[in-house]
Amino acid sequence: MKPFTQESLRIIKKASEDNKLVIVVGAGVSMLSNFPSWKEVIDRFSGPFSEQKECYSQNEYLRIPQKYYNLRGHKEYYDLLREIFDLDLQSHQIHDEILNLKC
Repeated sequence: MKPFTQESLRIIKKASEDNKLVIVVGAGVSMLSNFPSWKEVIDRFSGPFSEQKECYSQNEYLRIPQKYYNLRGHKEYYDLLREIFDLDLQSHQIHDEILNLKC
């Protein structure tokens, strides 16, 4: 095994042992539990001031929520986030598998 790989595994194992390991996964994992995709979220943010699109640029994925915040303000922005994500959903088996990972 290459030194970089060995060192990376050592760091991951230590973070896991110290209960400080953070696993970052894509939105697809949350979509397994019926959470909206990032595109669906952006569609909701873009509704009041622009047309929804089939595909957004990377730049738009960041700018559209910011534009909504700037135009509608803190309260409406977070009200919409709560409306989008305040769902009564069950976790998917993959979530349990991620939580049970042992490094």
